[in-house]
Amino acid sequence: MPSTLNARLGNDVSHNYSQIWLSSDALHEKGVQFGLESFSGKGNTGGRMFVGVLDKQREYDAIVDGDRRLNSSWPIIRDLKTTEANPLNLSSTAILGKLRTKLIILRLW
Repeated sequence: MPSTLNARLGNDVSHNYSQIWLSSDALHEKGVQFGLESFSGKGNTGGRMFVGVLDKQREYDAIVDGDRRLNSSWPIIRDLKTTEANPLNLSSTAILGKLRTKLIILRLW
């Protein structure tokens, strides 16, 4: 993995597929980037957040238990989970409530 990754915003949260992209010049030349999706609470996995490799040209094998193939564009993804090991799902009002509470506590601290 390159030592420097650049972050850029993807689609706005009003789109089903709303993401943050991580890439470098070397990865970009190979047509590869990392993505965090979907901040809309919709998207590919029913609102579950995941991090993955976006590479439409190559196939990959899962590297670690928990990695899986989503489709031909996302050959490797891993679900993001809460500290309780539940999927981080931004369409869940319970998850959003917990995040809001933690943000308020951080703001007060």
